[in-house]
Amino acid sequence: MNHHRSTTIFACAIVSHETVESFEWFIRTLLVAMYNKEPRSIITDGDRAMRKAIRAVLPNTDHRLCAWHIERNAARYLHHSMIPGFRKLIYMRGTPETFESKWASFLKKHNTTGKRRRRRKYRRWLTKMYMIRRRNESQLDCEASQSIPVAITEHHVLENSAAHCFTLANFYLVQKEIKRTNMYETGEILETDGSTKYLIVAKNGSKVFQVDCDDEETLANVSCICLKFECEGIPCCHIMVVLIRLGAVMPQCCVLNRCTLNAKSGSTLEIPDHVNSMKGTRLSELLMLAKPIFEEAACSIDEYLRWKEILEHERKEKRKRDDIDGEFSTHADQDNNLKPDATPINVQDPETVQSKGAPKRMKIFLDQPKPKRRCSECKSTEHDIRTCPRIKRRR
Repeated sequence: MNHHRSTTIFACAIVSHETVESFEWFIRTLLVAMYNKEPRSIITDGDRAMRKAIRAVLPNTDHRLCAWHIERNAARYLHHSMIPGFRKLIYMRGTPETFESKWASFLKKHNTTGKRRRRRKYRRWLTKMYMIRRRNESQLDCEASQSIPVAITEHHVLENSAAHCFTLANFYLVQKEIKRTNMYETGEILETDGSTKYLIVAKNGSKVFQVDCDDEETLANVSCICLKFECEGIPCCHIMVVLIRLGAVMPQCCVLNRCTLNAKSGSTLEIPDHVNSMKGTRLSELLMLAKPIFEEAACSIDEYLRWKEILEHERKEKRKRDDIDGEFSTHADQDNNLKPDATPINVQDPETVQSKGAPKRMKIFLDQPKPKRRCSECKSTEHDIRTCPRIKRRR
């Protein structure tokens, strides 16, 4: 997910055999491309071979399952009366102790304490996910750099500070949390060594949340037991209540760099050129440097014409230098010499293997069409007994 909360594709692969070895190869290849930077979490559909490969190659990465697959499987394996309670467990926020208590109550209520396989399967599915839609990242970058959202709440200091650091998509989520602060108030305040604990109480008295704050002057660290920031990357309304009480702006500890307007700054790494990737690396760096300049130039006709004239002039000068020095042909020869000797590879058709996708199955009750009503007299589906022509003829 990028800084506009849109999906981003880093790589894709087609494997002919969905085995542990294939997935291990894919993950290791991805790690090489990402310079051995391991992801914090991985979301999959729960394939067994993929689970084993993730455990072997990425032991420190959290493996999560997609919320869509969770609900689909819940509809297949659970009774329809259990689904609403199970859905609440999936998306609940709180401490591990709170979840364990609610999970035990759920199992006890539906008399499933003895079903070990079901318990083990669904425990792995408890995670929090957002359903996000794909958008044009360049357009969103341009909109974010050219506009600042207007503060609409009474907490202008906090809201304006958030508007200057978050992208629009993330700011609107932060703004929503600021609005929700009206539902809470500060309760007891506990002072400890170097930190302060705030008890944030709902005005209806239904819930209590604890916010820990280290060093109120610098706000080096602020955290809440609801774990919304750790899960979604957005500070919760309970933290906002404390910040409003202190009259503070948005602290750095509550802002993830990948959610900010400057998420892309400094993202270009100085990577040693390899023989086969020198041209591509240079091209990528030039495009990265030119992209923000051209996006701003496109918003002004004067800047657009100025840069167009500069580029056309440089292109003409480049052609003159190529004609004089013959660099064009020289560079082509150098590129050919740099390429390693490649033996021709005879590409055959892939082996025919059995698909490992979802097998044909009986439609679950959510997919089955509703049965049509039939007349209890003549069994026709075009009417019911109230309008049955046979009964009318009898009358």
